[in-house]
Amino acid sequence: VNDKGRPVFEGKLDFDREGKITEFSISQRPENGPARIWPQSFQVTLVYPDKNLVLDVNSNEQTVQIPKAVGLLKPIDILYNSDGYGYGVFPVMKDPKTMPLISNELARAAAYVNAYEQTLRGKLSRETHFETLKMGLKSEKNELILNEISGQLQNTFWAFPDVNFRNMQASLLIPIYIELLERNSPDNLKKVYFHLLKNTAYTSSGQEKLWAIWSGDVSYQNLKLNDDNYRQLAEMLLLYDHPQRKVLIEKTKKSIKNPDELARFEYLLPALSASAQDRENYIHSLAKAENREKESWVLDGLAYVHHPLRQHASLKYLKQSLDLLSEVQRTGDIFFPKAWLENGIGQYHSAEAYQVLEDFLNAHPDYPQNLKNKLLQASDNLRRSAVASEKGE
Repeated sequence: VNDKGRPVFEGKLDFDREGKITEFSISQRPENGPARIWPQSFQVTLVYPDKNLVLDVNSNEQTVQIPKAVGLLKPIDILYNSDGYGYGVFPVMKDPKTMPLISNELARAAAYVNAYEQTLRGKLSRETHFETLKMGLKSEKNELILNEISGQLQNTFWAFPDVNFRNMQASLLIPIYIELLERNSPDNLKKVYFHLLKNTAYTSSGQEKLWAIWSGDVSYQNLKLNDDNYRQLAEMLLLYDHPQRKVLIEKTKKSIKNPDELARFEYLLPALSASAQDRENYIHSLAKAENREKESWVLDGLAYVHHPLRQHASLKYLKQSLDLLSEVQRTGDIFFPKAWLENGIGQYHSAEAYQVLEDFLNAHPDYPQNLKNKLLQASDNLRRSAVASEKGE
């Protein structure tokens, strides 16, 4: 893991006429770069309708045999790296419907990680991955795994350029969220469902659901919302350009008791404004170091201005954001530059944004390596999206 690259694993299973395994081998190859082997141990799980069988793998050669699998019945699916100890890219399960059959929670979490990695590589279609996540959303009871599903779903939802796909999925997801909120589930799970609704329900029907919660017209059993939750909900409704902007702003201001929280909300209003000019003035103000002192506020403001729903108007600010990076590093906290990038160019997925990135890198061939690495890391989804578009995927 101290060198560049990672291994890509593949499995090969052979059977006899009776459906019993005659050979099970696992091979690894570099994702890119020269040939090499990453010696490591991990487990694979054979999934059957009524049980799961765990097998140990010692992957210390390009191809290794799993002799304990010989003679076993053909499984309905195989989960690779089911203990999470392996390093690399592992095959995804053939049928997402088998995921709920994985009783071990760690193994089930590993299955979602494998699927996400293959989606980012373009080897698993976004549509298949999304259906897998929706199934998991409905069935998962473990909060940690549910949070993993939630994070993957939101990233897949926002971080790709197909607006038609997003609009279609938004209309399909809202009824699922409401159904889950209406279930008799623990409060910790209800909070995950709420945040998913808040962060993705940008359509008119979604805004109606969010407004009903914010205004107190609708409540759900075990959904315990605090003042911060209501403030965050108001901010998202402003971002979604809800028609009751004035009411949202006035009532939210009156409800905030903490002076610092009130100052934060007022600071963010230009970034949340429906006026492109207000947002432009906010972005230009960040060129002055004194306007970047409250770094957590700045990051929230950047996230709102560069949100995927606003990128048609905010693309023109990307170059300024990149030009300021070295200054941001000089005047800010050690973690601020990377977060600055993640909340700016890290939210983009268009060919135009990728061109801004390429132009910047080409114009700065001797850019400091530590900042370049942060930029490349933050823009990874943008690069993947651009590559997928070039391939017509």
